[in-house]
Amino acid sequence: MTRRGFAKFYDRYHRPLFSTMLAMARNPDVAEDLVARSYLAAWKHLRSFRGDSSFYTWLHAIGMNELRNWCRHNTTVHVGLDTPETRNLAGPEGVGESLELEEIGRASCRE
Repeated sequence: MTRRGFAKFYDRYHRPLFSTMLAMARNPDVAEDLVARSYLAAWKHLRSFRGDSSFYTWLHAIGMNELRNWCRHNTTVHVGLDTPETRNLAGPEGVGESLELEEIGRASCRE
């Protein structure tokens, strides 16, 4: 595949892949990063594409692997103290402006 062909491939499948990544990561910046990483991986491994599935199916699988990798390494989320998740966790004086809730990040990646 030529660079021009790959550019057409990018234009055709960027939006659906971004939508999937956004639905899973719930952050547009993260979703765009995952899409970029997916396309980079697809470009690097283009010779390994066997044609057993469509290009989009292959790209989607790469995207899901990128998402899994992101979830493994980014499971801590900073949440303000005045949220439903933390309302009952604040100390008597409400010490600190944020609280790291690793489990919330993990739950986001599991859903």
